[in-house]
Amino acid sequence: MYLAHTKDMRQQTMKEHAYNVARLSEKFADDFNSSKYAYYIGMYHDIGKYTLPFQKRVRGESIQAEHSLAGAVAFYEASTY
Repeated sequence: MYLAHTKDMRQQTMKEHAYNVARLSEKFADDFNSSKYAYYIGMYHDIGKYTLPFQKRVRGESIQAEHSLAGAVAFYEASTY
């Protein structure tokens, strides 16, 4: 199971986190008619959390784990084809 967060003994899976962020992004973007675009950006934004270093970090190892850039790169690459 891939985790996005752990807090106060609660674990949030990546699937749950990505869906929640996507829906929230979609809602915020409704005001400027960009809800579908925002939904996909929300789905992509934390793709880097699927990496082994991040998964080790979220499970308690004291290591550095960059996770924010991967989603931006993946979204850019997917949107240019």
